[in-house]
Amino acid sequence: RVSHHTISSMTPGRAASLVDEREAGEVIIDPDTRTPAEVLSIAFACLDSGAEVRLMSAETRMIVRRPENGGIGGLPLMRLRQFHLAGPEVFLKRFVDIVGAGIGLVLLSPFLAVIALLVKLSSPGPVIYKQERVGRRGTSFLMFKFRTMMDGNDAQASRDYLRSFIREGRPAEITADGTMIFKQPRDPRVTTLGAWLRRLSLDELPQLYNVLLGDMSLVGPRPCLPYEWELYEPWQ
Repeated sequence: RVSHHTISSMTPGRAASLVDEREAGEVIIDPDTRTPAEVLSIAFACLDSGAEVRLMSAETRMIVRRPENGGIGGLPLMRLRQFHLAGPEVFLKRFVDIVGAGIGLVLLSPFLAVIALLVKLSSPGPVIYKQERVGRRGTSFLMFKFRTMMDGNDAQASRDYLRSFIREGRPAEITADGTMIFKQPRDPRVTTLGAWLRRLSLDELPQLYNVLLGDMSLVGPRPCLPYEWELYEPWQ
């Protein structure tokens, strides 16, 4: 059966209900006049209800991956999928995490010791910075990093920046070499050594220990801050 419903009055909850009522196996969404965020809210509501979802759009900003062949009315279809590991895949991924993180910590231990000494000598405060982050299924954990900021700093400016970026549509910052960055630039809380560590991503190396603990994976999404998590829409 093929059924057509206008998206102009559709809500995520109504879309999910239609999928359940009609036992729909596939949903094709024409964004019409909706914003990308509104379309994705409806799309993920349908995904959560068990339907395959394809987006139909002439808007290039809606294209998040290579479009499928064919299309409707000359417009490409973009397929959205839920990705879940199961069975042996879960075991294999965890095995790779443990082996990779373990070897990394052993081989890098002299280098980590040098960085730790430099952090200790550069400014007062602990060598390792522990920060609450949100991980898989919304579970909080303490993430480890080499400290790159002055000890006891105020995070309010960073909170305000994230709010303006996530909720108010503030554009990404552009560095001198044209790179887009999605965090507060020229943060006055960052030490001279910290700026260097951040530029080379060396401050992240202690997170190999988080991987051993099972808090993180060698391959996965960036764990966000709790107050950042609260700003996310369900589709995000």
